[in-house]
Amino acid sequence: MKYGLTPEQWQQAVDEVREICIDVAGQRSLITYGEVCKRMRTVNPHPGSYVFQAMLREMCFSEEAAGRGLLCALVVNQSKGIPGAGFFRALGRERPQFADDLQAGWGEECEFLYQYWSEEGAE
Repeated sequence: MKYGLTPEQWQQAVDEVREICIDVAGQRSLITYGEVCKRMRTVNPHPGSYVFQAMLREMCFSEEAAGRGLLCALVVNQSKGIPGAGFFRALGRERPQFADDLQAGWGEECEFLYQYWSEEGAE
């Protein structure tokens, strides 16, 4: 069990977060943490919960390891319109060239994702 979910439930939830983010990328858009949670059907996490953040983090690093970028860049805080501090810490680690301007790095990451998940780059 992981966070009260079976391994199968956990993987389904992580996959669901990925599919939601891919859909958003294909629309060249952003989505709030709350909207991701509302669209989920496998589980119903709270957007600020450790469980949801762990799902998002696992999906994000899995996508990065596969060469598809930090897909979690498209998930933003409703009031601020940008990802949370955890994303920017990860961006600084994964993209050291942006360490001095994480905001610009976030913009470039979003653009990479939009291009990757356009019809030409979609799986």
